Amino acid sequence: MPRSIFSFSSISKQFVVTSFLLLEEEGKLSLDDDVRKYIPELPDYGHTIGLRHLIHHICGLKDKLTLWEISGRT
Repeated sequence: MPRSIFSFSSISKQFVVTSFLLLEEEGKLSLDDDVRKYIPELPDYGHTIGLRHLIHHICGLKDKLTLWEISGRT
């Protein structure tokens, strides 16, 4: 039985970023691509949010746990 609980997203980020970099190396995407190219249902916030912004946590989007806390959920 595990004694530690890790957030899935905390563990998976490094694999997602590595995948982005491999795909960029193959010319299949650019880190400067608008994230809405891949997630079209994401609203337009008036500026481009690139994959690079997501990688470096500078996109301005709140994570779901923060949004839950702001809305009063635990």
